[in-house]
Amino acid sequence: MFNRKKNDNVRQPRRQAAVSLNNGHFDINTYRRGTAMSSFTAEAVESGRQRLKRLRTLRRRLLAVLVVVAVLIVFGAAILGQFTGRISRVVATSDISIEKSEQDRYIKIIDQYFQRNSSERLAFIRRNTALLQFVRSKAPEVATIQLSPSGLASSELTIELRKPVAMWLDQSGASYVDEKGVVFDKNFYGKPEISIQDNSGIKLEGGVATSAKFLSFVGRTSVALRDEYKIKVDKVVIPQGSARYVEFYLAGRKYPFKAQITRDSYSQASDISIMARYIDSRNINPSYVDCRIEGKAYWK
Repeated sequence: MFNRKKNDNVRQPRRQAAVSLNNGHFDINTYRRGTAMSSFTAEAVESGRQRLKRLRTLRRRLLAVLVVVAVLIVFGAAILGQFTGRISRVVATSDISIEKSEQDRYIKIIDQYFQRNSSERLAFIRRNTALLQFVRSKAPEVATIQLSPSGLASSELTIELRKPVAMWLDQSGASYVDEKGVVFDKNFYGKPEISIQDNSGIKLEGGVATSAKFLSFVGRTSVALRDEYKIKVDKVVIPQGSARYVEFYLAGRKYPFKAQITRDSYSQASDISIMARYIDSRNINPSYVDCRIEGKAYWK
């Protein structure tokens, strides 16, 4: 009994000391030496690993965001490069100077088309054939066009202009025809070698629109004689009272070759070349040669 009490008296200060430490924020109830030390070490190591893992995850996410942003920038730049917001420059395929007023006219025509077809401002959606047809309907002197990227949201317009092979002067002004028989009224080249002289005395209703068949036939036949048979045409005359045929005056000859405008141009050119060689081989000097009927000809 004495010893138990003595021992109790001895241990009591220590317990009080432990309790007093509790006032200093030390919880004697939760204190376990082995558990506390092991728990502290595990929590410290786990926090460090979690921090490193969180940083790695953050870096991966940041890298992914940067990649996505870079892809969007490249994609946006590519789209803007294919987008025609404005035409910055107009040039011709050949060495021709296009006046500022004419450049503005062509730009206005292109803008009119894009106003009707706004999605076709993007090059990969654009219907180039439809665009060319629209431009030709407004400016028939244009043979081809090409829109090329020229910076962000801008393009350069390259135009191939028709070169006339014949010219017709009448009361309404000058009309021209190219080697394909297309009639137009704006010429950016020099004066063509072939001129059409109208002696018919017939007033054609509608002017150039009605007389376009003359010009088309003259242009195609003249080019066929030049390219296929090496025969140069000096001039073309529409004789008095005629509305169906024309007269071709060939280089070095004073007499004409009569040709029917309703015939095929290449077939008509072939008949003229055959008769020219035949007359030269026979040393004939006619007043004219009539080649209006296919496969048949006569002279006077």
